[in-house]
Amino acid sequence: MSLRLWEYEGKQVEVCLNDGTILKGKVIDFDDKEDNVNGNDSILIKTIEGTFDIDESEMKSISFSTL
Repeated sequence: MSLRLWEYEGKQVEVCLNDGTILKGKVIDFDDKEDNVNGNDSILIKTIEGTFDIDESEMKSISFSTL
């Protein structure tokens, strides 16, 4: 599965995780699957609650947001 996470770097997003949690914030970094030990793309997202490193396998969906 590829959510094309690199397209969201620097943008405001809404991420729905597999457990139903929704995170809204700005993507401040993208890591390619070759850079991650687990072989998945990931993003670093800054929200009001904090900063989270989210692996693509943890995401149900991601979309642009107009926070």
